[in-house]
Amino acid sequence: METDTDCGQPMMKRLRDHEVKSIPQSHVEEVEIHPQHSEHGKLLGVAALILNVVIVAFLIAIVFVDISLTTIGSLSSTARALYVTGTTVLASLCTYLTASQIRMLWLRRVDIQLYNGKSYERVDPFWRTVLDVSSISETLRYWNVSLTFLVCGLTTTAVVAGLASSPSSYQIVQNYALADPNDYHCITTESSSPQQEGIWTFPNGSFYQIWVNLDFCPTSLIMSLMGNINVIDSSNYGYADLGVAIHSSALGAPASIYSSQAATDSSAVPLWLNETLDTYKTDLLSTSQCVPVLTANPIQCTRENNITFSSDGYLIITSSDGCIATAYPGLAALNTTQSGWSASGICSRSDIGSATIVIGGFLADAGYAAEAIGDITYIHEWDAETVPIPKLYGISCTVDTASVVDTRNVTLTLLDDSGNTGSFARSLSAQNLQSCTPISSSGGLNPITDKLLVTAAMGPWQLLNLGALETLRSVLINSALSQVNNDHTIYVRQPPFAFNNSRNALEDVLGLSSALAMSRLTMTGNTGRAEYTGTAMVANTRVGTGERWALVYILPPLVSSIVLLALLMTTRRQTPFTASRLTDLVAIWNHRLNG
Repeated sequence: METDTDCGQPMMKRLRDHEVKSIPQSHVEEVEIHPQHSEHGKLLGVAALILNVVIVAFLIAIVFVDISLTTIGSLSSTARALYVTGTTVLASLCTYLTASQIRMLWLRRVDIQLYNGKSYERVDPFWRTVLDVSSISETLRYWNVSLTFLVCGLTTTAVVAGLASSPSSYQIVQNYALADPNDYHCITTESSSPQQEGIWTFPNGSFYQIWVNLDFCPTSLIMSLMGNINVIDSSNYGYADLGVAIHSSALGAPASIYSSQAATDSSAVPLWLNETLDTYKTDLLSTSQCVPVLTANPIQCTRENNITFSSDGYLIITSSDGCIATAYPGLAALNTTQSGWSASGICSRSDIGSATIVIGGFLADAGYAAEAIGDITYIHEWDAETVPIPKLYGISCTVDTASVVDTRNVTLTLLDDSGNTGSFARSLSAQNLQSCTPISSSGGLNPITDKLLVTAAMGPWQLLNLGALETLRSVLINSALSQVNNDHTIYVRQPPFAFNNSRNALEDVLGLSSALAMSRLTMTGNTGRAEYTGTAMVANTRVGTGERWALVYILPPLVSSIVLLALLMTTRRQTPFTASRLTDLVAIWNHRLNG
């Protein structure tokens, strides 16, 4: 008794023995027809086509439309595992349906070939390839058939990858407050001059007075903040404040927009960042606001030759516009060689926000002053001991804040995972250098006000009052290096500086003191508030990456759709049998043997 083994080879042998080349029409007519199976197969093929078109459309849609999986933050481990499992199961079912219908349609082509009288021997390799039981040579011969199943199989991968959960973000409203220009206790309008620094005269004869020495005013806090300025790589960030690295593009920005400390009774304006952090916690990615900043250094310094040591022991330095600073070292100071004294001060000028700074160095402080502004020629004379006694060095600086204060959109990055600052997780910077117009929710007040300009102008006051050359020496010189061969030029700090227009370390440090004074306007001084509307970005999880490159995932279902459509169009002819049904194959076989 003959057995059917070896993948149908006995059948082919028997066919060859009987020299069967095609199916006689009489045999075809005697095979029972199953029209209901044909119609059912077509419906499933159309369903598979529609399914793949839907998959293609959805994969395209999620590239351009943000479909959120979470409102805040990422999926939990359990939720992520369930999501991946669910998408994998659904993708596998879709792939199974598609592959089965592609196979059925290929078999319909076998039916048509047999019905048209094509020989068994010529149809057999194609039939075996469709059923995925072919040899390697047969698979290569009908590579187009094998390729359709390979591409179809990639649909599972494409769907799972295309629908994978990805980190995303969305924008919310973030309110912030700036100082009210009409309400601030640290700056007042007086009818008579109090005879103090920080006075500007209005045309009507009244005086604009900034109370530089009051404990709760910004100008009295500067010395405590100067330790955080960056003297190593100022181009990275200018200074750190309240745990935030302030980039050179955002110097002077109000500290209230980046302070995460709890508000107190002395807080000048509400610290709304804390409320947002309490709601979104670590999922708050960034905030953006239009705020006043220093776009350039308002202070420019040069050597001042009008410096004297009087016969009664006074050090006096006078600028060309009449700003004077004095100190009393005494005549006995001439007998010392290592000590130094300095005189420094600041005088307001006619225009709001303008002032003059004078700094004079005597003996050792004369060398410090030359190092502070990088006067290499004088330092060489100092090292050669050719500087005449008494050793004097004067500096005068112009201050003009009105020309450099402008508004910029600044962004507080709450988790600087790119490590831009190298030291701080939070950073504040301007994304572009264009002016902006803040969106006001309290009457459209201009945030650039006279009190902002005068506060910045008087920022260096405390440093000068305490003796800038001695108190700031650690940030004015290159203290990381040691003197070699009595060469003091090694102490001169070189660029980069925090401000692009700073020409020396003294200008840069004094400019940063102006920026820090500006930053404290909204943190102290019992100011009123003007409310504005900004934005914040919150992290969440979405379906897909949302990137254009993810469109590549549509290729497997798109190709499968094209294959299904082509096969449906080319296999519409009805046949009284189908190669996908064993009973039909047996019936044809029996009729052939009995014929």
